[in-house]
Amino acid sequence: TRALNKVAASMRSQKAAIKLYGGVDLGELKSTCKAFLKQAVDDAFAKFGEQAAVAFEKGSLSAKSIAEHQAFLDAPRLVQRTLEDARYRCLSHVLGELESLGVAKSKDAESSNSGGLSIVEKDDFEDWLTIAAESSRLEEQFSDQLMNLEPRLEKLYGVALNARNNPYAPAIIGQGVQHAFEEVAFIPAVRQVLYAAMRDGLALALETLYRALLEVLPEADRKAEAQSAGPAPFHGDGALSGEG
Repeated sequence: TRALNKVAASMRSQKAAIKLYGGVDLGELKSTCKAFLKQAVDDAFAKFGEQAAVAFEKGSLSAKSIAEHQAFLDAPRLVQRTLEDARYRCLSHVLGELESLGVAKSKDAESSNSGGLSIVEKDDFEDWLTIAAESSRLEEQFSDQLMNLEPRLEKLYGVALNARNNPYAPAIIGQGVQHAFEEVAFIPAVRQVLYAAMRDGLALALETLYRALLEVLPEADRKAEAQSAGPAPFHGDGALSGEG
């Protein structure tokens, strides 16, 4: 009986969502949004690849030692050698979070994200603080767009979203960036410059992403208008269609 109730509730939710989205196939709409997200990550890494050398050169000017200065000089070559793998790792993390929306995480996964800090993990924690700060800057920059998008995405995926679990938000993408470069031997000073340069690349990519999502996702509370005006036409060719 409990299983049947879940199926019935799921069907009711799907029917309501179909009505809300003007008869558009929800799977198609989710695929479109996923494609937008993938394109945004790809674009951010491409932009970062173009700007990395200049960013590291500027960073080298404030190096505190000969070793740190050399690390900045070596960074561009290291980035170019690992960039494609880093892009793949970031994308895998972000899309993995998207696919697991609404799926309860195991206690082991939760404890690995919020466990105690050992001496060995100190550098990792400082690394996390740096990427969290850059993500917060992006959240502030796009606060209006994110506030507008969140209820629309909740309607689409049927899951309550916030800044910490929204795969389209800077925090999850920032975690992906951290995972992308965690195996690369950058010193902390170089990582700080790297993350700042990635933030600049993401700022451009997220602006395009959020504009595209707002174009294809209807407002979540526009029920009366939708009922009086009839099903709204769906334009699947958003700002990013045709790219990748």
